[in-house]
Amino acid sequence: EPGDDIHEQFLTLFAANESAIRAYVRRLVPTRHDAADVMQGVALVLWRKFKELDDAERFRRWAFGVARYE
Repeated sequence: EPGDDIHEQFLTLFAANESAIRAYVRRLVPTRHDAADVMQGVALVLWRKFKELDDAERFRRWAFGVARYE
């Protein structure tokens, strides 16, 4: 199915960058618990806005921006 491609692309990029995003979030918030909460929010926003990302090469930078606002 065509819709599966975007899921697959998102999951591949998210999985490849999750530890870097988590480390970035961890530097922004006081506790691991806070980081876990923020990461849930970040993952949701990234998925909801994924179609707006025009260049997969910029995923990490884009994700860091989303994390900063979350």
